[in-house]
Amino acid sequence: MSGGDDRLLILYAAPDEIRDIVEARAGELPVRYVARSADLDAALKDFRPTIVFGTGGGGVAKEDLKRALDFESVRWLSNGGAGIEHLLPWDPAAKTVTNAAGVNADFLAEYAAGALMAMNLRLMEHRTNQRARRWAERTWTPIAGKRLCVVGLGRVGRAVAARAAGLGLKVVGVRANPQPTEHVSEVFGPDEIERAVADCDFVAVHAALTPQSRGLVDAAVFRAMEPGVGFLNAARGPVVDEAALIRALENGTIGQAVLDVFETEPLPEASPLWSFDQVLITPHIADLVDDWFRRMTSAFFDNLDRRRAGLSLDNRVDPAVGY
Repeated sequence: MSGGDDRLLILYAAPDEIRDIVEARAGELPVRYVARSADLDAALKDFRPTIVFGTGGGGVAKEDLKRALDFESVRWLSNGGAGIEHLLPWDPAAKTVTNAAGVNADFLAEYAAGALMAMNLRLMEHRTNQRARRWAERTWTPIAGKRLCVVGLGRVGRAVAARAAGLGLKVVGVRANPQPTEHVSEVFGPDEIERAVADCDFVAVHAALTPQSRGLVDAAVFRAMEPGVGFLNAARGPVVDEAALIRALENGTIGQAVLDVFETEPLPEASPLWSFDQVLITPHIADLVDDWFRRMTSAFFDNLDRRRAGLSLDNRVDPAVGY
């Protein structure tokens, strides 16, 4: 990709929040903002961007990123988030896609550590007792020495493994390409996931959503878990078979769960998941720190600087595998 004729289109609902970063780092690069889906087609035709950076949310939909990627002049799309399932498919010979994998990994790991501690302390049970005005003392066991399986050892999963090891957990994991991983005592391939989750006190899902990972955690995987396991999904909803998840909650396989992502978002009011006392639901906010998009913007310009220096782009995504 040559950069002499580049034009940058930024898709973000609140451009004033990042304008100072853009003005400080864009240099002579022509920049245009689109804050509403309704303005995208005209901007594409008039501005003919070669680079698109943005994310869905507010007045901009995820589908807008796909429309931008498919526009004839666009050569590089930088997704301001880790998931790229909404961008598939594309021709990697003609288009380059990067994502923001790892930018907010530490914050997602912080969420995961909090979720693991909440489940270990059985805080959902105490919440239920509080609502019933019931004083019910019970002992609890320290988390150190318990066993955690991290499903997905990308940047987020590795950050979770580091936090978990710091809590004294024994960590095993599942990785698309199994290899020795820091803080993880044993690494399994996806075809060994049932072995990986067996005998674990906690299972935390942090796998990217790809054609290969869709439905990875299915009924057979839940059957392989220990009764009463603590379960966390802060990856993407479709990595987990939601019907199988509900059955595992109903039959006691899952003793407690913290769920941040779902097959359909927002989670429909009719979903049975709302009604389980042992479930804590959060609305896809595991890494939604206050300045998340400013961090994504800075990471994009770091990558743009790499390109200007003739270096390979960081976080380049292979559409065949989804990462």
